[in-house]
Amino acid sequence: MTERQKILSVFLGILVLGGIILIIGLPFRTVKGDVDFNIHDSNNNFHYEIGEVLEFTVNEPERVKGKSILWQMGNGDSISNKMVAKYAYPKSGKYLVTLKVDGHTVANRYIQVVSGIEAAAIDSVPRIHAVSEGYQGRNSPFPRMGSVWTHGCGSLVRRGQLMRMSSK
Repeated sequence: MTERQKILSVFLGILVLGGIILIIGLPFRTVKGDVDFNIHDSNNNFHYEIGEVLEFTVNEPERVKGKSILWQMGNGDSISNKMVAKYAYPKSGKYLVTLKVDGHTVANRYIQVVSGIEAAAIDSVPRIHAVSEGYQGRNSPFPRMGSVWTHGCGSLVRRGQLMRMSSK
């Protein structure tokens, strides 16, 4: 065997051993099974609101222990190497939250962040202007602003002046 053949044999042996180690070790570096995450809002109303601290939790932390974790929040922000990531969105909108383990996407989910400001009802209580006193057996006129009225007796009054006879 020449010197050149010896060097080539050693090089090929090292290459084959490296390949075997890589093939054996590679499955242990990947995440097996389904890894997902849960989202918890701090006020437990199941609405994700602007400025509310949301908690993103890996549902099976033992599967990603010792691996590189990256949370992409969908707006350009990211959080690294946290099993539980806490984040508050500054603007309302729809965001795609992505969980990456060792650079591979393992789970993602769309969330809707809302403003959290409830719209107040605008004059939802009807205004009724009526006489201050009523007498039994007499009609009492009610000027009205709505188009359809009822006194709870099942009959509807449309247009015109509403008349109600008191029985008590």
